[in-house]
Amino acid sequence: MSDSDAETPDPDTFVEQLERTIERDTVLLRRGLDLHEKFCVAADAQEAKREQAEKEAASRGEKRPFVETEEERAWDVYHDRALTGIAIDNRHVLEQLGLDPRNSALYETFPELLTQACNPQTPILYDPSIRRFGLKETWGPALRTISHCPWSGRKLPEDLADRWFDLIEELMGTDDWSTDEAREKLSSDYFNETWWIERGL
Repeated sequence: MSDSDAETPDPDTFVEQLERTIERDTVLLRRGLDLHEKFCVAADAQEAKREQAEKEAASRGEKRPFVETEEERAWDVYHDRALTGIAIDNRHVLEQLGLDPRNSALYETFPELLTQACNPQTPILYDPSIRRFGLKETWGPALRTISHCPWSGRKLPEDLADRWFDLIEELMGTDDWSTDEAREKLSSDYFNETWWIERGL
């Protein structure tokens, strides 16, 4: 077998491996998003409960009630918080593409880029609704946008964030789409690639 033959993956094997990876990562990210929701709901209640316990202890002249150390607490939640961060960063490709790069209209032109964007283990992020690609920065939610594909060198299509917000404002009279009430007024097409595909953008 030549080197070229060894480097050429069998198409059926590739698809099978891709689908297994999609299934695994989907489960992972769904769990991360569920954990994120639980964190958001419980955070305020947990903090209020801790503050109340400390106030009651102080009123009795007692020392601060026992709580785990900051280091113990950090290690206790590290894994779950890391997972929620990964899930939040990749929620667009999870919800809009099902983590399957072949579901994107850009896959034929940028197959490697889309494959990596749908892989939660890479720093490549993609928001299909505004056609934005970027690199996840180490700290915080910041995204460093990119203009060319790192693998092919091809120039990426225009980022549609400004057009998206202009369109939303035209449709709703406001660009505040973040509330549940506002999102209910918008077709799901505006939260995936459909709207810009239909407009030939």
